[in-house]
Amino acid sequence: MNVSIRHITLLIGILSVIVSFLFFDGGRKTYDLLLSSGFLIATVSYLIILLKKKLKNNIFWTLIVIDLFVTQRLPEPLLIRKSYSIFIIRNQSSLVKLNNLILTKSNGFLFIPTLDVDVSKDLTAAEKSVVLSMVNGTNISLI
Repeated sequence: MNVSIRHITLLIGILSVIVSFLFFDGGRKTYDLLLSSGFLIATVSYLIILLKKKLKNNIFWTLIVIDLFVTQRLPEPLLIRKSYSIFIIRNQSSLVKLNNLILTKSNGFLFIPTLDVDVSKDLTAAEKSVVLSMVNGTNISLI
């Protein structure tokens, strides 16, 4: 059995899916791009491999895909946890300031930075400005 470009692109697609989980929280756009493109590349490559109609080859690559799927599922929680850990380390000072602000609110609050919406109406204009300045660049989508 020869390893050709379709086999290599299948493996690259699957590797892209696995690597995408490192960007699960901190780089949501990167995560989405790597996950969807990796899945698309792997799927198309796998279908091209199946079109060769060599039964032995198809069974072999089906077993490889199943094995890689199981292998991908095993480190996924660890990679997601690592992604959050990296996010917290990078944004620790902003997160501590946000936490201190939240602790001053007796009822807590719900804030959606992308919409500039304070659902609980518990933030002053100055606090809103501080929250927005802290979350800029962190990809935080809900507080």
